[in-house]
Amino acid sequence: MSPVSPLFEEHTHEPASEISAPQAAASLTAEDPPAKPPRPLSPQQQAELTLAEAFPTVEPGVIKAILIASRGDIEPAFNALLGMLYH
Repeated sequence: MSPVSPLFEEHTHEPASEISAPQAAASLTAEDPPAKPPRPLSPQQQAELTLAEAFPTVEPGVIKAILIASRGDIEPAFNALLGMLYH
């Protein structure tokens, strides 16, 4: 076996089991910034999500196209989707 290089002898690390939970938590909170809150949905995105929940079998692209044709107004878009599915 070859001798260990002096460079490696200088850099010894503590095993993870020897670090206490408070030390680990303190190192995480000191280094990691808090998570950013999610960005609020735009009215267009909210309307798309609402219609997708109401019509889960309709493809998202179709919902988006109908919403655009309805000028972003959810009520006529909802009626158009109802008419498309049940007439």
